[in-house]
Amino acid sequence: MSLLGRAALIVVASAVAGIVDAGGASAEPGADGRLYGAMAVEVVGDEVHTIWASDFPSWADADASVLGRCSSANCNVIVRFVDGCGSIAAKKGAMIGRSAPTKAEAEQAAVDAFGPPVTSFSAAPPRANILRTECTSNAE
Repeated sequence: MSLLGRAALIVVASAVAGIVDAGGASAEPGADGRLYGAMAVEVVGDEVHTIWASDFPSWADADASVLGRCSSANCNVIVRFVDGCGSIAAKKGAMIGRSAPTKAEAEQAAVDAFGPPVTSFSAAPPRANILRTECTSNAE
């Protein structure tokens, strides 16, 4: 997978009280026969919106679809995926997106991006939570 496909931006939210989802799909492969997707996070007040688009002919088209449905300038694409899945995980207000060929692998990669749990005096250190996972229609 290309470096761009694995790239992710970390977005830190001051408060993560609610999650709102908005998605869409085109189901139109690109000239290369591949399907592309993108996922964005938008923080509006104390709500986190996850916005996604899958099955587009290019990353540019998927990005445009996602960003076109943002309601504010505080909206960023944090994961792109091709013929696979993208997942966004959150932990203590930070959000990280990762991609992989399958849903399970994308979710594990997003959680693992936070690194090992910090050992604390509590019995169970906090673990990252999956906010959203989306896949192209041809994903494994």
